[in-house]
Amino acid sequence: MSSHINPDSGTLVIESTNLLDVTASPVDPVGAALHVKGGTYTENNLYVGGTLLVNGDVISLGNGNASITINANVSSNVLPNVASGIQYNLGSNANPWNQGYLQKVVIKTHLSTDSDSLNTTGTIYINAATDPALILANGIEGERKVIIATATPPAPVVITPTTSNGFVNIAYTTVGQGAEMIYTSNGWSIISSYGNPSVS
Repeated sequence: MSSHINPDSGTLVIESTNLLDVTASPVDPVGAALHVKGGTYTENNLYVGGTLLVNGDVISLGNGNASITINANVSSNVLPNVASGIQYNLGSNANPWNQGYLQKVVIKTHLSTDSDSLNTTGTIYINAATDPALILANGIEGERKVIIATATPPAPVVITPTTSNGFVNIAYTTVGQGAEMIYTSNGWSIISSYGNPSVS
């Protein structure tokens, strides 16, 4: 047998300095002591002594001026929502993380067929389907770009940065050629190259 409290105003206000003890309901599917069907608003702090289970589809924490402190280990993958494309960052130019301790770094690769696809990811492949003339757009200071020929193109693939530092363009003619660049305040700079791509 269950009992129901239906306030006339639709709002139940409990004001007490004493402990509110609600015995767990045996019919509750999760064994909760307090089952609230509607929303719950807490004006001050909320303390959870046990495990917090949140089953909502969208969870919002804090605001632009707030902070979140996690003192426990994270025991799951942390995956961004890519339903609307890849658009979320980890840190920013103004709010960078100090250090990263990673066992392995995997950078998403992409086959470049035109200038638009050249500017998508940090590691770019070019092959026989790649346009012979590509424009590398300006990046963000510190951004790195690795471009590798995974097949010999039918004609030299010439990559010309919008802003470059110490060179004008780089040409790929043979499978295995590659170069790594970094974007600086002076534009794209070549850090290293292999397979002797033509740099002018």
